[in-house]
Amino acid sequence: MRAVLSPPEPDGQILYRPYMDSYKRTPKTEVCQVLFAFHDHYTLCLPGNQLWKPEKYKKLCQKREKRLKVKARKTMIDIHCHLLYGVDDGAKTIEESVAMLEAAKEQGISAMILTPHYRHGMFAYPKEEIEEHFRILEPYAQKLGIYLALGTEYHVNSHIVEALDSGRCRTMAGSRYVLCEYSHDSEYAYIYQMTQELVLHGYIPVFAHVERYGALADLQLAEELRNLGAWITVNADAVLGLEGMGPKKYCKKMLKAECVDAIASDSHGIKNRANHMGKCYELIEKKFGREYADQLLVNHPAKILTGEMK
Repeated sequence: MRAVLSPPEPDGQILYRPYMDSYKRTPKTEVCQVLFAFHDHYTLCLPGNQLWKPEKYKKLCQKREKRLKVKARKTMIDIHCHLLYGVDDGAKTIEESVAMLEAAKEQGISAMILTPHYRHGMFAYPKEEIEEHFRILEPYAQKLGIYLALGTEYHVNSHIVEALDSGRCRTMAGSRYVLCEYSHDSEYAYIYQMTQELVLHGYIPVFAHVERYGALADLQLAEELRNLGAWITVNADAVLGLEGMGPKKYCKKMLKAECVDAIASDSHGIKNRANHMGKCYELIEKKFGREYADQLLVNHPAKILTGEMK
């Protein structure tokens, strides 16, 4: 059996017209094999433009639709990743960076903020080296249709405001948003104090992978930081359960309470800590709806990329 795609109908549906050598040979499985989904609509036409009603074979259609359905989601924006090669514990070579870009494209990502670590005594690569690697990588991203911007994942210390004011460390895409990381055992009083200091100096703290901080196990404390003006993000891998059941349960609780502002990949490579934002989008859409998925992986990240206030 051969199937020919006909032009889209005015209502957005797409018709497949299956042609059989013999009308008698129309197995249900063959008909379902040409099922094509688009924006949750599908229509099948048999020879002579006779409409075929899938209700008759509901279970069979559902199985095929699950496999063949095309997700009509918006392209996502990744605001936290370690894709820039040779500057932290992320990509080591230009080849690995390009492979990570290709993987991001497959996940449905159209823009990324590259956020190399900055941590005193561990990660403090010269600004000039970071900028040079960015210039080399950018053309590869352009070929894939991915927009790149620079930022920093700053492991917060008492010098953060001075580092940002002097330009030694970057905000996210040149905005007032700052990607902040804390130690797993940082005390809440310290986190609150540094958040308050950043806000008072005109910056908007964006908490990286909040699921890792023991001090924020209580959702009310995370909400207090949001009330100060901070943003809360979680990692896609944590939402998917790839970082263990503890982080997964915490993220689920945060998502239900609508205490999350954005989700990012925090990707570091291709095999280990890879980019799974597309899978995460599908999970959020399934559990909480497409509007919430768009908010966390498209719309709110876009505000950070453009410097718009929430």
